[in-house]
Amino acid sequence: ASYQVERKADGSLIFKSTDLSWTSNTQATEVKIGAIIYQIQINAVTGEYRLIASETVQTSEPFVILNGLKYSIASYDGSRFEIVRGPDHYIQKTDGTVEIAGAIYNLSFDAAASRWSFVRAIDIRSSLPAVELGGINYKIEQPAAGDYALVTPDGIHIAFDKNKSIFEIGHVIYDVISNAVTGQVTFTRRSLFNAAGNSIHLLGKDFSVQQSGDGTFILTSGSLSYTSYKPSANQHRLRIGYFTYDVFKDSLDDHLILRERNYPAAPAPIDPALARQLAQEVFWESMADVNKDGVIDGRDRSALYDSNNAGNVLTTDLNRDGRPATQDYADELIVAAMIDKAKLLRKLDVNQDNFLDANDIARYQRYLTDGVRVDLNGDGKSDNEDLAFLDRMVVQENFKNRLRERIN
Repeated sequence: ASYQVERKADGSLIFKSTDLSWTSNTQATEVKIGAIIYQIQINAVTGEYRLIASETVQTSEPFVILNGLKYSIASYDGSRFEIVRGPDHYIQKTDGTVEIAGAIYNLSFDAAASRWSFVRAIDIRSSLPAVELGGINYKIEQPAAGDYALVTPDGIHIAFDKNKSIFEIGHVIYDVISNAVTGQVTFTRRSLFNAAGNSIHLLGKDFSVQQSGDGTFILTSGSLSYTSYKPSANQHRLRIGYFTYDVFKDSLDDHLILRERNYPAAPAPIDPALARQLAQEVFWESMADVNKDGVIDGRDRSALYDSNNAGNVLTTDLNRDGRPATQDYADELIVAAMIDKAKLLRKLDVNQDNFLDANDIARYQRYLTDGVRVDLNGDGKSDNEDLAFLDRMVVQENFKNRLRERIN
């Protein structure tokens, strides 16, 4: 059986199995589970539990009940016995032990009393508490009260910062809360970061923070420097490697606050096949901006063949078949398709703020209510089909934006 172990306020331990539970003494040294009394040992370093007991079953009949199952007892070779249940035969070894259904018993026979004794030494060890963080399963050790260590599958120990109550694994910080009564440890991945004075700890580094005259921030750590940017009047972002943050200032003292975008990741109502297609689009859109001016238009089509790019596999082989656009017309067709997609997105940007989002859906709903005719899906009408099309495209572009913000 498997047991979940919890510690009560009085120091005793509760061993739970399905809908049954057993409580140890308050010294947590002994517990009776069923008819067996176990001695409890707790590893002070790892926190592992060990239950030790001895179970004795005696019988004067040529059969025995072990773990609720009935076995017959027969002589095997004059000094040893054979334990039988149906087609299963368990033969006593020369050292006196017999293994029955995975359990090892010391078997002896008292000829004077005509009695068999089956004695089983029970030694149950708990597995270390574990937690899965970022797809990796870590064992949790507790070297001392209030202190912890995470152990990787390779045996590497990650120390706990007791002062800050955090684990820092690579670029990720986990805040740790321990329940002193139950022993439960909760790990919360940090996604909100506050500057302290002119410094902020982020992605495993300490950055100095400087505010520019335009309201943006410059974060510096050694030779690394990152500047926040404002995609629109209502948006302020910071990009560091694979991570994008929303940028705020505290309302009380104006200190910098960074909130990681796309975490926790909200589920996207998109079919896996469509998700692959959209991921491909993100790549193609990046490549289709051949002249790197931030806009996909006819000038990029011409740039495939200009003096800067003609014959260049790196900049013009959009379909990655090893041939530049000068040798493969399919590359130009991809640029043409991305130009058409860019035109469609500009058309769907109903409020013309350069972002496709819920505000465009709300604006188009008002258009329908007010009788303003704008055909979005190209069927020559302005109706709820256009609204449904816009809604689908907003979901898809949001998914693509999330991918873009995770690409270095």
